[in-house]
Amino acid sequence: MNDRLRKLSTCLQSFTALVLVGLVGDLCLAQVVVPVEPVTPATSNSQPTVLGQPNNTPYLVVIPTSHLQLLDKVQQYAPLAFMTRSHLGPYIQAGAFRDRRPAESLSDQLRSQGLDARVVYLRGRK
Repeated sequence: MNDRLRKLSTCLQSFTALVLVGLVGDLCLAQVVVPVEPVTPATSNSQPTVLGQPNNTPYLVVIPTSHLQLLDKVQQYAPLAFMTRSHLGPYIQAGAFRDRRPAESLSDQLRSQGLDARVVYLRGRK
C-alpha cells in the first residue's frame, strides 16, 4: 500500500471511530473514495466521468478487479483511471469515450500489459 493511501486510511479510521491500525480493511475500503488528480493524458481523448453531470461518453474501458494495487499500473497508461463499483462488483474505470475506436485502442494497450481490460457500452449516454 502506498504512503498516501496509508495516511488516508489512518485518517478515515480515526474520523469514523474504526479501530486505528493503519491498514485498509473491507470496512475501511467501503468508505474510501480515492482522489483523482485532474491530469489530461497525452495519448488519449478520454473524458472523466462526473457524477450528476450529463455524459455523452458511452464507451467505458474497464478492468474488473477488487485489487487496489492494480490502479497504479493502470494509471501509468490512463492517468485518470479510478476504482469504482457497480451491481456486478468492483472495477477500475480506465477511460470514457464518445466513440468505440479510441476505447478499443486503450483496451488493447492495457491488455498488452497483461490487464483484463474490456470496452463496455452504456446505453442512454450518447
